[in-house]
Amino acid sequence: MAKFNKIQTAELDDKDTRVILSGNTLEVAQMAVEPNIQDRIRKIDRDYYVFLETGELCKYDHDKEKTSHWTNIQKTIHKIRWLINHNFQAGDTFITLTYAQPDGKPMRDTKKLQEDMDTYLKALRRRIKPLKYLYVVEPQETGSWHTHLIISGKHDVDYIKLWPHGEPWCQKIEYMDEITNIGAYVSAYLTSLKEGQKGSRLHFYPEYMKIYRHSQNVVFPPILKLSGDEIKKIVGDISPDYSETILVSDDSDNLVQSIKRLYYNMSESKKSNVVSRIKKGETTK
Repeated sequence: MAKFNKIQTAELDDKDTRVILSGNTLEVAQMAVEPNIQDRIRKIDRDYYVFLETGELCKYDHDKEKTSHWTNIQKTIHKIRWLINHNFQAGDTFITLTYAQPDGKPMRDTKKLQEDMDTYLKALRRRIKPLKYLYVVEPQETGSWHTHLIISGKHDVDYIKLWPHGEPWCQKIEYMDEITNIGAYVSAYLTSLKEGQKGSRLHFYPEYMKIYRHSQNVVFPPILKLSGDEIKKIVGDISPDYSETILVSDDSDNLVQSIKRLYYNMSESKKSNVVSRIKKGETTK
């Protein structure tokens, strides 16, 4: 099973770098794979692989592979942060919709959750045109579902009245006038999902469940591929607001991969430099 070690700092080198500009947040990521690591095993089928150094036939441990469920959730939270920062801004509306539990029983029915959200959004579309939104579903400690919903703009809508499934005190409505990194603010509500934490709620998610949805007018930010030196020229003397290095090792403590991430809050002048590169078509899928 892979082992992860996080270091709260990161230094860029001149390797190819993935750059995502979403809102005023510039995310820089460098990933390096240990040479020849992909050549150490050869997959036979879903259940078996050959370890090439010894010729040993090995069986995949699918129970251990379930840890990838958490890895997928982490990747999804990254995407949510990009989408929010790229499509929403200070002054937009953030709502939390919960379920009342008068009988003490948590609402864990994901089909009902989806049907209730579809009905709620249908009602909003009649009142807000065009409706631009993104929502994330999350379980409470009891396993009862609730939804974090962000809507572009401020509107004269009684959001509470349109949601009949929880009492008014269950609703949380905030107008995000003072927030610069909205994606980080909203995704911070999902930190209780951390694997291994006491009270972690990750196990409430069915595998392969889509934890977020958005309207069609929400678009993904462009991705640039630049060298580390080019990034240093763009950001200049700006220090990252946050940086980390994640070291991935195998069962024998051999380094398999390193991942560096740095986050910058860009000024308009610095941001325009990145935007000009995007307009020139210097993007990658």
